[in-house]
Amino acid sequence: MNKLLREIKQRECQEVEFKECGLIEKYGSGIDRIKRLCKEHRLPEPKFEEIQKGFRVTIYKEKRDYEGVSEGVNLLYELIKNNPNKKTPFFAKELETSIKNIERWIKQLKDQNKIEFHGAPKTGGYYVK
Repeated sequence: MNKLLREIKQRECQEVEFKECGLIEKYGSGIDRIKRLCKEHRLPEPKFEEIQKGFRVTIYKEKRDYEGVSEGVNLLYELIKNNPNKKTPFFAKELETSIKNIERWIKQLKDQNKIEFHGAPKTGGYYVK
């Protein structure tokens, strides 16, 4: 019990010191904010843990439905998703890479059944399935 009271008093002293320095509002005030922001951004629940004389927060990234492919392919997938009905030259310009790279990445996405081409060769474009 004495250890608990001592720990509470230490935290109260630390809180005053950190608050006076403008480093925190109060202990624990950010936890609810972190949880709320993760929920708003549809991220998994963060993990909170006390370690030694500190505190660790693990925030997990959004799980993507195209894990396992290269970064260039990921960027192209997002670009097609946000800009449907566009063709290879548009993607090459936006991603600042060669048309050959775009064609290679498009083939990977087609092989994975992630995208498809709609329309005539001159007027059509790529879409996410």
